[in-house]
Amino acid sequence: MLAVVLCALTLLHSCPTGKYLATTGNDEESDCVACGTGTYSTATGATEITTCQQCPAGKHLPTTGNDGEDDCLACARGKYSPQDGRSVCTSCVAGTYLDSTGNDAPGDCVECGTGKYSTVVGALAAATCQECAVGTFSAQTGASSVATCLNCAPGKYMETRSASACTLCVAGKFATASGAASATVCSACDAGTTSHASGAMCAPCTAGTYATSAASPTCTPCPAGKYSPSFGATSSSVCLPCAAGKF
Repeated sequence: MLAVVLCALTLLHSCPTGKYLATTGNDEESDCVACGTGTYSTATGATEITTCQQCPAGKHLPTTGNDGEDDCLACARGKYSPQDGRSVCTSCVAGTYLDSTGNDAPGDCVECGTGKYSTVVGALAAATCQECAVGTFSAQTGASSVATCLNCAPGKYMETRSASACTLCVAGKFATASGAASATVCSACDAGTTSHASGAMCAPCTAGTYATSAASPTCTPCPAGKYSPSFGATSSSVCLPCAAGKF
């Protein structure tokens, strides 16, 4: 009788690593349950699912029944895994890129800089960030659409790509067109005027000032002891002496 028991005991088999079996009375190795995706087990004869260990953040494991942490795969470039036990890694969103492996947070994805954008999901390199064209700008980082590249407003221009801001026409000049790609669009204001702060128009010299030439950066005040009631004056001759008793 003892010999029969010993013989029966020798026929018992343990579930292999990477699997477990929580029930009794099983008679096939196929009854052993494989550890799920994102997990592995180094234990033989495991009886609980808790023996299946999770792959750490920054890694993933798409297959089942794995028996070692070295089966866990580092997230590839352009992806990250923020949690333990992931079966897949998450792609960096458009407007960002990631050129290293094994990353574990969305903040590891690097935003495209100002003046650029990217429509690519899971981008691998900074080269995927496209430049805004001349005549446009973008002050936004992490932009995901060319629509974020805005035309320069009237009174401004941009001659280079990847601009974060446009250049204002110099004082005394203006431009009415939007999306200008060159300073040549800036035209001289007439005598008696100077450019508005926006650069989009010219404004008449106020009373008490004048501008004798075109493209004047500012209007010149009448000298002390003189005044002028005229707007848009083009000559100092409009400046009149203050009357007796006034200054």
